[in-house]
Amino acid sequence: MEQKTFIFIGKSGSGKGTQAELLKSYLEKNDSRPVVYLETGGELRKLVKAGGYTGGLTKKIIEVGGLMPEFLPVYLWSKLFLDNLKGDEHIITDGMPRKLQEALILDGALNFYHREKPTVVYLDVSTDSVIDRLQKRGRETGRTDDSSIETIKNRLAYFEKDVAPVVDYYRQNSNYNFLHIDGEPSVETIHESIMSKVEFGN
Repeated sequence: MEQKTFIFIGKSGSGKGTQAELLKSYLEKNDSRPVVYLETGGELRKLVKAGGYTGGLTKKIIEVGGLMPEFLPVYLWSKLFLDNLKGDEHIITDGMPRKLQEALILDGALNFYHREKPTVVYLDVSTDSVIDRLQKRGRETGRTDDSSIETIKNRLAYFEKDVAPVVDYYRQNSNYNFLHIDGEPSVETIHESIMSKVEFGN
């Protein structure tokens, strides 16, 4: 199987994490290459859990559904790349980049690591659907950033302002394989749709 790079992007609650995990499981079962998986939200929550000044400021932004300044997610995924990439792995990212400037920096990193033709998986889900999903997740997990409708609306607002231009950038960039995936059906149907559009090579 060829070395692959996947970037999952979409609204909060669009199912990025679920689909990224399913793809990760597939790669681990069907190829000997290791998989480096970066979930930005999880890395930020680790930062909060660690405490300290930076963790406290990060927590405040998460609690109101705000968008992190570019330097913080860029630092987190840059450190993960530096610590984990050896040249023979698959890469899966979930939840980044969220700003156009981050996408441009990620371009430089992927070029540096000789990652050819990354696949962008854009999960397209309606606002009503993601609000329902996030509120359900908030009830099940107790996560405050998923429980408050005001916080959810803030996250959806920054998607339109900051993330949508990133989606358009990837859609129009011939250096990427852009997949526009309907994120409304069942988890299994979405996974099948993604897998049917990805060429893994021999």
